[in-house]
Amino acid sequence: MQVPKIFKNKYVCYAVYALAVVNVLGYLGMKSYECLALFGLAAYSANCYCKDKVCAILAGLFVANFVFGCGRLKENMEPMSEQLEKMANKCAEKSEADCKDGCNWDAAANKCMEAAVEVQEEAEPKLPIGN
Repeated sequence: MQVPKIFKNKYVCYAVYALAVVNVLGYLGMKSYECLALFGLAAYSANCYCKDKVCAILAGLFVANFVFGCGRLKENMEPMSEQLEKMANKCAEKSEADCKDGCNWDAAANKCMEAAVEVQEEAEPKLPIGN
C-alpha cells in the first residue's frame, strides 16, 4: 500500500511517536489495560498491512480512541436529581429540629437556605484564585 509523502517526514514521525507515548502513558495511568492491548493489536495489524510505522500508530490510535472509546472523558458532575435530593434531605434535617416544639417558619427557611448553599458549594469545583 502506498502512503502519502507526509508520513515519511521525520518531524511527523516524531510527533506521532510522542502522541503514541502520551496515549500509552494515559492508558497505564487509567489502568486501562484492555485499551493498551487494543492499541497494540491494531497498530501491529496495520503495520502488517501497510508496512509504515506512522500509519500503523495512527491506525492504532484511531481504533483505540475513536472506535472503541478508550479515551473516556469523565466529568465530575452528578445528575441534578441527586443534587436536589441532597438539598432536600439537608433542608429536612436542619428544619426538623426547629419544628419539634413550635414551628418557627422563618428560622426553618433560613436553615433550608443554609443547607442549599452548603450543597451547592460542595457541588461546585473549587478553583484556585491566583494573582
